[in-house]
Amino acid sequence: MARFYGNYNNHRGNQGKNNQKGPKAPPPYNFIVPDKRVFYPQDCGEVSDSAISFEKPFSDFQSGILEIKITAKSDIFTGAFTGKNADTQTPKDFFKIGENYALSGSSVRGVIRTIAEVLSYAKFHTNAPDYKDKKGNVTERFKSNFDKNESRLDMVERIFGVVAQSKNAKVQALKSRISFSHFIASEVRHATQKHIKYILMSPDATTTKGLKDKNGFRFYAPLGKITPTNAAKAKNDKVISTISPLGKGSVFVGKLRYFNLTKSELGLLLQCLTALRDDKGECYKFGGAKFYGYGDVRIEIKGIDEGLKNECINAYKNLLVKNGFEVESRIESLRKVSKLQPTTAQSTIPQNKPATATPQPRTKIDDKYSQNIRDRLHQDDDDDWNGL
Repeated sequence: MARFYGNYNNHRGNQGKNNQKGPKAPPPYNFIVPDKRVFYPQDCGEVSDSAISFEKPFSDFQSGILEIKITAKSDIFTGAFTGKNADTQTPKDFFKIGENYALSGSSVRGVIRTIAEVLSYAKFHTNAPDYKDKKGNVTERFKSNFDKNESRLDMVERIFGVVAQSKNAKVQALKSRISFSHFIASEVRHATQKHIKYILMSPDATTTKGLKDKNGFRFYAPLGKITPTNAAKAKNDKVISTISPLGKGSVFVGKLRYFNLTKSELGLLLQCLTALRDDKGECYKFGGAKFYGYGDVRIEIKGIDEGLKNECINAYKNLLVKNGFEVESRIESLRKVSKLQPTTAQSTIPQNKPATATPQPRTKIDDKYSQNIRDRLHQDDDDDWNGL
């Protein structure tokens, strides 16, 4: 799931100010800035929060099953759980259900939820420790980014469920009305390299150089290629992990079950699952090592009549638009950060071989800067690495 990150300005002080500057490398991820407003369905003529029920179906609400097919457009990796103290040098196996490779349902759910938050003007939350004081409180500098109102539920909370963070909240807990199955591999393609090493480190200022907006929902940019890390040059083996990816063309199939959703709620989910257009070079991202180009996928759905699908998507769009919330611009923002990046001069360094300069002008500087960026890979969500 995407996380919130604020500006990194002055985070590292004057470190490296005397270093020779090379050309800008492309940022590893981009951000969609959250709107200051929040869309509350119950304030816009929808069913009240207290009337939402998992046990009591409404006659005109939607229930059913969507069949989802996920096709890898690049190598992909999501790790099996190995325990927090596992040896980092032991290769992490791909997540499995029994003997079958799979993408965990929680990982897919997290990606779709983040997209839903963007497209529905949901409340914006953060668990990032960098923006909290020693007591765990969000610092004054960042309080303006959050909506503290727990008396009303946003569209995502109403669909995905919520557990209140305050005893004063009117709705203390709401069960999710959707569930994602695990996505079992129906077609397996093996990657060129069975085991690949990468460097795992936290982000710092250099990872977002060149970005104007560094606040909001973080999305890794699809690269269209795998960029190896120069793990052989790491001074500490503990920052190196070894993954076992599957190859481009692997296919995973699973189901999304939904119960008692309004047409606008189902429309939001359908929009999330169909917003990115494969023929336009737009990709969803799943799993770990997204920074290095892993996890680009295409999503296809079936199990719903085309007419009903369009009706529900229009219901979602019309609900927001008539209440003053722009929809198409949010969809375009999502597409922009999810579009395959153009080929750049960013260098790639062969696995387990030392970096060497080439005779081409400024290549040495390019390699040094690009590698510096890659070596500051931010750890993906636990779901991505542990498969849980």
